[in-house]
Amino acid sequence: RLNPNIDFGKTPFEINQTLRDWEKPIVEGSTIPRLAGLSSFGAGGSNAHIIIQEYETKNNDYSLDTTEFLVPLSARIESQLTQKATDLLAFVQKNKETINLTELAYTLQIGREAMDERVGFLVTSVEDLIEKLTAFVNGDTEHGDIYRGQVQQNKETISLFNSDVDFQETINKWIEQKKYAKVFDLWAKGLQLDWSTFYGNEKIQRISLPTYPFAK
Repeated sequence: RLNPNIDFGKTPFEINQTLRDWEKPIVEGSTIPRLAGLSSFGAGGSNAHIIIQEYETKNNDYSLDTTEFLVPLSARIESQLTQKATDLLAFVQKNKETINLTELAYTLQIGREAMDERVGFLVTSVEDLIEKLTAFVNGDTEHGDIYRGQVQQNKETISLFNSDVDFQETINKWIEQKKYAKVFDLWAKGLQLDWSTFYGNEKIQRISLPTYPFAK
């Protein structure tokens, strides 16, 4: 029962009292995201309120001038690295019609910690990524444009590169010249990369991807 002291007709709120479809509101001829308020009133006097707005998927068209995408994976140990590749392969195969390679690569570059066991895939399409992930999962590390490395094995050499300011300038030039193979090969061996350098002022959307396969 509605509170008789509230004239809901004069408010922007609507109290739903029956089971029905929740249609998108129409304002000035255009639909807008659904928005709801949820309240909880505890017997002890504590009240909680949350406002939730519908998430709407955006079709992002980025202005990046590139046809190659750097997809990095890393893990603590080799078996977990293989599992990460297996999980990503299953995810990409399931979502290959809708996945955005720019967002996938960016999420793995920016949103994941770079660990000791590393592999990088330089790809030009979703199908290319599926092919190279499949090759790696099947033990083929010699497949073209797959860069496999182990940080501890190259620790002393790479540490010199990481601390050399002049060499960082060389890396930036390679990125500008799109010499991604050289950069990716060194990353796999332990080079610290500022991935934002690849995107300039472009704002890339992160996406949900498989999480880390912790060892049991």
